[in-house]
Amino acid sequence: MKRLLCCAMLLSSMLFVACGPHFDQKSADHFTELKAYHIDFVDRFTGDTGRTYDETALKSACVLGALEFDKAQAYMESEGDKECLKALAYLREQFDEDCRFLRSVEKLFSKSYSDEHKTALGANYDHAIAAEYGSVGDRE
Repeated sequence: MKRLLCCAMLLSSMLFVACGPHFDQKSADHFTELKAYHIDFVDRFTGDTGRTYDETALKSACVLGALEFDKAQAYMESEGDKECLKALAYLREQFDEDCRFLRSVEKLFSKSYSDEHKTALGANYDHAIAAEYGSVGDRE
C-alpha cells in the first residue's frame, strides 16, 4: 500500500507539469472521459460486490478501454502535444497493467485494493486534467 501511494504521489507530481503551454479543451475532455472509464473499470472488476471473474467481460472492457486511449492519443498526436502524450502514456500503462494483472490472477480486485487504487488513479488523472487547465494561466 505504501509503495502504491508513494508511486502515485511521485507520478502525480510529474503529471502536474505534463501538458504544454496552450489550453486544449478536447485534451482535458479526453483525460476526464478516460478517468471515468478507468475508475468504472476498477469498480466493475472488484470482487467484494458479488461479481465473479469473467474473462470475456474483462477482455471486452480492456479492448474498449484501449480504443478510448487510442482515440485520445490520435487526437493529441494530431495536435503535436508531446507533453500531454507523455501523461497519456503513463495513464495508459496503468490501465494496461490493470488488465494484465486481472488476466494473470484470474480473480477480481479486492474491495480494499480497489478503494486505494481508485484514489491513486483519480489523483493521477486529476493532475493531468489540472495541468491542461493550468496552461490557461490565472482563471477568474
